[in-house]
Amino acid sequence: MTESGDWHERVVQKVSDETDLIVNAFAEAPDGRVIKVVTANGGIDFMYSEGEILVREDHLERVLEILEQRAPQRLEIRAHPLPKRAGDPFVAEG
Repeated sequence: MTESGDWHERVVQKVSDETDLIVNAFAEAPDGRVIKVVTANGGIDFMYSEGEILVREDHLERVLEILEQRAPQRLEIRAHPLPKRAGDPFVAEG
């Protein structure tokens, strides 16, 4: 597991590009979060903002179990949509 820094050099290009989209989306959001990236085995192990972790919604329930969080109302759940780009499978090109 390797902490942030220049993580781009430790992952494949496709992973780097997709991770940059996530990092930039959070940076450009109204609350402007700085996202740190931790790599492992040529990929992304996890991403976080100081004092927070980023969790995909479909993994949220399992993460809450691991963290032993029984009161979801204590959590701040926000969606940061990623920008669409040409070539994405769900983006119509015109």
